[in-house]
Amino acid sequence: MTAALRSYVSGKWTDPAGEGKPVLDAVTGEEVARVSSAGIDMGAALDYGRRAGGPALRELTFHQRAALLKSLGTALREHRQELYALSARTGATLGDSKFDIDGGIGVLLSYASLVSDDADRPEPHQVEAFGPVSTILSFSGTDEVIELAARGRGSLAGSIVTADTGFAREVVLGLAPWHGRLLVLDREDAAEATGHGSPLPVLVHGGPGRAGGGEETGGIRGVLHHMQRTAVQASPRVLSAVTGRWVPGTERTADGGHPFRKPLAELRIGDAVVAGPRQVTLADIEHFAAFTGDTFYAHMDEEGARANPFFDGRVAHGEVRWDADVTNQDGKSVAAGLRGQSDIAARASGDSGSTWPPSTTIDCPVM
Repeated sequence: MTAALRSYVSGKWTDPAGEGKPVLDAVTGEEVARVSSAGIDMGAALDYGRRAGGPALRELTFHQRAALLKSLGTALREHRQELYALSARTGATLGDSKFDIDGGIGVLLSYASLVSDDADRPEPHQVEAFGPVSTILSFSGTDEVIELAARGRGSLAGSIVTADTGFAREVVLGLAPWHGRLLVLDREDAAEATGHGSPLPVLVHGGPGRAGGGEETGGIRGVLHHMQRTAVQASPRVLSAVTGRWVPGTERTADGGHPFRKPLAELRIGDAVVAGPRQVTLADIEHFAAFTGDTFYAHMDEEGARANPFFDGRVAHGEVRWDADVTNQDGKSVAAGLRGQSDIAARASGDSGSTWPPSTTIDCPVM
């Protein structure tokens, strides 16, 4: 049985009381170490931090604090291989280990920031000091911020911290050509931010120029990078058969019962339910307006709508027309007697006047 790990508490190394709990290898089940906080006086540790640690830290300048963090980060970096091996025993891959360990070390080094009095020096813009290590540069205005960032010739991600929405807009528009992703922090979202190095799968993570000239794979984007996109032109019936999706213009099957009542094994592409037809009335329009709050004059004011040559009288809401139209077995507008918007929308959504042949885009694995 391995000995329990010691803890550095209150300015000294302390052996825990008892045997501790085992930490096991995620793959082999072998005991890696034992850990325990038994016997540690947490109150005394807090008191020591306030009495000794706090005053000592406050005596240091920011440059001295940065130097200590840099020394700690450098020492950890020299032992990265040992940390990788230990991380692997948690079940992590080497890639995961490098990301977590190097990222953690980078956080320490990021606080060891450099200050440059000459923003025109080439090194801050051309030398990528992986860590990350940040260089603080002064600027005199928005244009100079954008110009300085552009000298990097491409970046994966960047952060903008400001409560000024006008400044944020100008900087985002100016930096967009040089960054794959931008994180803007203000009082409303800063508390929830995880850092610009934590992208969501649906976001672009990659960048122009030196940042790789593309995107890193993630989520569905990662899948699409391995797919070949092909445009297919065919009749609606063939497109439905090829893609497995119903395409407008394809025949429907409406004599097999309601699709919602069919088990998946019996459900087929094109299964449909047909009801009606039913003419849309003024009562329908007024009910929909009261239900949704959409009281636009073209729907509610006969005189006002008729004064507009586009409407020529009250018209049905687009949603009312669509809901009714899909129940029409003849494919004609059911808003008989209601002119203007409903008739135009019906014609626009019909098969007549559409491009021929119909087309769609499919993604398939690259062979």
